[in-house]
Amino acid sequence: MIFRKAEKEDFYKIRSLYWNLIDQEQDDPSFPHRKKGSHPKDEYCLKIM
Repeated sequence: MIFRKAEKEDFYKIRSLYWNLIDQEQDDPSFPHRKKGSHPKDEYCLKIM
């Protein structure tokens, strides 16, 4: 497996993966119940990429 730093072009794929995880794990009692688009905010993620 090769790891590389994410680039701005990767943002929507990464966000989709994260949002799918949120959907999949919502009923797990140990899941922190994140809200899509609010934590972390899109602007923050794009800024640190």
